Amino acid sequence: MPPGARKPIAGLSTIPTLVEQLVQPDASIEIIEPVWCNQVTFRLTFDPGTTPLTGLQLFAVSVIDNVSGVDQVVGTLPFGLPPTGGAATATLGFPMPSDATFHPDWTNEIRVRIDPRSQPDRDPTNDEAVATGYCVG
Repeated sequence: MPPGARKPIAGLSTIPTLVEQLVQPDASIEIIEPVWCNQVTFRLTFDPGTTPLTGLQLFAVSVIDNVSGVDQVVGTLPFGLPPTGGAATATLGFPMPSDATFHPDWTNEIRVRIDPRSQPDRDPTNDEAVATGYCVG
């Protein structure tokens, strides 16, 4: 450091990153109970942050069923939400999984995920939700 130069304040370099995170938009997904082994209802919520946006904000949401230990996308739905924010709820039914057994009652893991390429996102940790789907034998 040259003589007479001011020493930078520790931690100051992270302030732009924090501010950028506050102004970025955020989308989140929530699964609504009950969940069946071949049907799930979910809510997509969009918060625009403080960045001015125009036009519909487009999202793709996929439903993934774990069949015999292998994740399979069983459906993908497109959504357009207003630039001011909002929410949409959808129900997606899909064919009975091939590994379904009904004696006794049977469960499977169902995940709902926002496509990460849909929009810039402030908090990617809320872009996926997991639930147990139930079928009665």
